[in-house]
Amino acid sequence: MSLGYGNPYSNWRYILLSQFSILFISALLSVFPPQYYIYGYVIYLVVVMSITFFISFRSNPLLKERKYMGEIMKSRTIFEEKDAKEIMEKDEEYIKKYKESLKRNGYFMLYFVVYLAIILVIYDDVLGIYRKMFAANHLELFLVFFVTLDAITLINIFLSRKVMKGATSQTMAPTKYRVTERGIISNDATGVFLHARHLPNSEVTENREKRYVEIKSNTIKLPYDIRLYTKDIDRLLDAIERVKR
Repeated sequence: MSLGYGNPYSNWRYILLSQFSILFISALLSVFPPQYYIYGYVIYLVVVMSITFFISFRSNPLLKERKYMGEIMKSRTIFEEKDAKEIMEKDEEYIKKYKESLKRNGYFMLYFVVYLAIILVIYDDVLGIYRKMFAANHLELFLVFFVTLDAITLINIFLSRKVMKGATSQTMAPTKYRVTERGIISNDATGVFLHARHLPNSEVTENREKRYVEIKSNTIKLPYDIRLYTKDIDRLLDAIERVKR
């Protein structure tokens, strides 16, 4: 499977979840005294994390496919590449794209840290001011909390999309991998795997100059782009064809 970029606001379900979160937090801040806020927030985190996991499982094909990993691992190995790092590093185009993806993800993480710091400042100072101004009216307090938090979230959605603009799914290239009778699985930290049932509907191309075989998905429902660098393209292609049959 190929791994995309981690911008949660590219999924409309997460946007709806963020709006629900704002409604809940605004109600919590406006109704309960500050000393009880932490208990409600813990309950809120448990609920939201459960919903987020459910959404991720339903929308992320990588999570759905995890159940097939054991089947691939236990099957008989018909081809193994123990170290393709040197071959991969000679592909300057791929290394350049890989470094760009790392840089982009690094920018997003930095932006996220700054965003959290701003939220902490707002919670400590701005929300305290709101409490003093509207403490006598819970509805007004709720509305002002909601408008403020929603504005921050909408700005976050806009900025995060700007940061991740142009990002596409990353081609995954394991340095160590096996082709078994039931699929392909990496032996390194990339976590790449592909079950045999997907190979007949995949686009398989080879590049003998750069010494790799690339397997791409033909459907948007299950996106993957796996590049297998190898010292022996012919043996790798033969193994993939055997698995496809």
